[in-house]
This record gives sequence, C-alpha cells and structure tokens, in this order.
Amino acid sequence: MKGIAMKKSLVIIVSLFFSGWIMSGQSAQNIQQNQKASQTKQTEQPKLKRGPHPVRPTKEMAQQASDPEARKILEKTSKKFSKLKSFQVKFRLKLDMPETDDDEIKEGTLYVNGDKYRLDFGDQLVVSDGKTVWTYIKETNEVQITEEDPENQMFKPRDLFSDFGDEYIYALLGTKKLKEYTTYVIDLTPIDKNKSFSKIRLYIDTKTYEIRRAIVFEKSGVRYALDIISFIPNAPIPNVLFTFDTTAYPGIQVTDLR
Repeated sequence: MKGIAMKKSLVIIVSLFFSGWIMSGQSAQNIQQNQKASQTKQTEQPKLKRGPHPVRPTKEMAQQASDPEARKILEKTSKKFSKLKSFQVKFRLKLDMPETDDDEIKEGTLYVNGDKYRLDFGDQLVVSDGKTVWTYIKETNEVQITEEDPENQMFKPRDLFSDFGDEYIYALLGTKKLKEYTTYVIDLTPIDKNKSFSKIRLYIDTKTYEIRRAIVFEKSGVRYALDIISFIPNAPIPNVLFTFDTTAYPGIQVTDLR
C-alpha cells in the first residue's frame, strides 16, 4: 500500500511542480466514471422549479477572493524563477498516511536546462533532451522511449516554482521558521472541488523567495511533504545528463514508442 502511495506521490509532485500547480489527482478512467455518475445523479434528481442556481467559482472570483499579499509573494517567486536558464534541485519527499505511524521518505534530484530535464527519484529515472523522453525503471532494468509532446507535456521545466495559475485561492497564513530559514506560509485552495486534494501549503523564503517546502493535503488524509534540500540556480549542467545511453545498461529491455 505504501509503495503504491509513494508512486502516486511522484505523479502528484511532478504534476504540481511541472504543470503550474494544476493537478486533478484522478486517472482518466476515474474522471470518466465520475462524469457518468454525475450525469446519472443529475438525471435521477427532480428539477427544481424555484430557488437560485448555485454559482460556480471562476478564475476571476478566485483572483478577487485571494489575499493580495499572498499574490504579491507568489508573483515575486514566479518572476525570480522564470529568469533562470538552468537549475539543480535536491529534494526529499515524505509520505504520511493516516492508517499507519510509519512514514516513508525518499530523496531525488532534478536537473533542468531550458526544455531539457533529468529527474532521478527512487527506482525511476526520467530523462529528456527536449525532443525524446526516456523513462527508466531501475528495479526491472527497462526503459520506455517516447517523443516529447510540447502540447501535452507533463513536465514543464520552465514553469517549475513559477506558474501558479488562477486555479486557486491564495491565503497568507503568516511566517514560520524552517531550520535556518524564515518562510512565508501560503495556502493554495483549488476552486475546483473535484480535485483529490483540499489544499497545497507553500513555505517561501522571506529573503530569497525560493520555495523551501510544499505540502499536499489529500482529502483521504494522506499528506505529501516535499522539502528542498538544496537549490543551485543557473547550475553548470553538462548536456550528457540529458541523454540516456541504453548501451550502458547490459540486458536492458527497451520499449520504443516513437
């Protein structure tokens, strides 16, 4: 159970950090099932002749409801990171499950240079040179090769820590000391109530405006805490890290889907 949950946590972190913090936490099959269930429920319910219709939250409403100070802080973070050409991040991901006292912790490293990236996390290694993506499973010694699709790209390195979008209502909770850092604590609450998580909590350095910690609060009670161990802006990253040499892995199973 914990192994599956940790796998899911990687998907959540990847989606959050690389897709502008927008993530539904549901598979396509689950979404379709929920849509069908919603349609069935609407068909079964009698139509009301009177009474006001509920107002569905919009991005504009989220902007108006958000804390102006929180938005200013996020804008400074976005501006800072959008100017970076490359960076290297070492992180620690902690999985806290309500049904057990045992926490699972894994560390990973992310390298980004423009549209190129390399994510080494647990038993997975994802490498992209901007055109081709190699997803390598260390335990089974197999790699899947696909083409990078700019329009449907899960990884969006340029948006890392920078594109927060208007899908959330922002609230500044105050400041908190994290080791030697003093951070702003900001909650991002999704306006889409169908998402699997209730909020994201960011801890942003008051001096550098770098994100030091991010916590995802799942509605199931599970929490994913991502701590930034080290961050190197404009790091000199060799291009060899953004390619995957299959000949370096004897007996590797290659699935080429290009």
